Amino acid sequence: MTKLRLYLIVSFAFFLFYGWGPSPSALVDKLELVVNQGSVKSVSDAQMLQIVGRYNGLVMGINKNSKRIPLTKLMDAQNLCDRFQEIINSRDLSVRLVQLQINTQASASSESKVSRPSRTKVNSGESNQRKTSDVSHERVMTGEEIFSKYNSAVFMIFNSNEISGCQGSGFFISPDGLAVSNYHVFKGFTKGAEIIKLNDGSTYKIKEVLGHGDMSGNGPDYNDFFVFVVDLKGARVNSIPIAKSLAHVGQKAYAIGSPLGLENTFSSGEISQIRDIDGHKIYQISVPIDHGSSGGVLLNQYGEAIGITSAGMESSANLNFAIDIHETDYLIN
Repeated sequence: MTKLRLYLIVSFAFFLFYGWGPSPSALVDKLELVVNQGSVKSVSDAQMLQIVGRYNGLVMGINKNSKRIPLTKLMDAQNLCDRFQEIINSRDLSVRLVQLQINTQASASSESKVSRPSRTKVNSGESNQRKTSDVSHERVMTGEEIFSKYNSAVFMIFNSNEISGCQGSGFFISPDGLAVSNYHVFKGFTKGAEIIKLNDGSTYKIKEVLGHGDMSGNGPDYNDFFVFVVDLKGARVNSIPIAKSLAHVGQKAYAIGSPLGLENTFSSGEISQIRDIDGHKIYQISVPIDHGSSGGVLLNQYGEAIGITSAGMESSANLNFAIDIHETDYLIN
C-alpha cells in the first residue's frame, strides 16, 4: 500500500510539473523555468538536487522529441543547458547532468516549412533618414586590417531582469549611434537595464528602438534582429559600412564579437552555405562563434557588414549561422 501511495504522489507531482503530454517545443519553455529556478542564489543544495532531477527529465524529453522541435528552440535549449552547467559548477555540486543531443539533420528539414514572421517597427520618425556608413569596394583587406579598422565599432551588451542576465554583442552602422544586434539579446529583459559597453570602457544606454523581428519562425531565425540608437550624448563613433550585395558560398568571412565575455574576439572562416527560408537568407558559416557572440558583426573581405552572427550548433562540424544584414533594410533606409 505504501508503494502505491508513493507512486500516486510521484505521478501527481509529475503531472503538476509537466502536464499531460506537453508539446515538444513546450519542453524547452519548461526547461527555461527550471534553469531560472536553479539560478536563484537562495536555493539550498537539497532544493537544487530536486531541480536537477526536473532538469534531467526535461532534457531527456527534448532528446526524445528532437525531430519535432524547431532548430531555434533546440538552440535555445542548448544555451539553457550551458547556463545550467555553469550554475552547477559555481555551486560545486557533484551531480550528473543529462547531455542535450541535437539532431541537426532532422531539424534542418524544418527550413522548408517556415511561415513568414511579422516585423515590429517601433518608430518611423526622422531616424529612418539616418545615413549609414558609406560602402567602399576599394580593395580586398586582410583580416588584420579589418580588425584594426572596425574593432572599435563593435561593443558588448549586458542585459538583465529580476532572475537572470545575459551578455551579447552589437555593432554600429552609423557614426551617430545607429546600431544592430540580435533580438534574443534583449527579449524578456527589463527595459532600461541594458548596458552598452564600448571597447574603450565607456558605457551607454539605448536612446531609441527602431524595430525588431518577432522570432516566430522555425529553423535558424532570419527575424532575430534588433535595430536601435545608442544615446552617445552627442559623441561620434566608428561604424561599419553595409555591403550592397549578398555574400556567396566559399567567400571569406570574418566575425567580431564577445564570445563567453571575451571582448571583441576576431575569428575567420567562410560562407559554408546560404540557406533559403521562406525567401529570406541565412548564412551558414564556418567562422567560429559562441555564446556571447550573438549580435556581433559578420564581415566580407572588403570590410563590409554582411550579416549578424546569431546562432551555432554544438558540433565538431562548426555549424554556425548569421542573419543577412539586409533583413534590417526597411528599418535603416
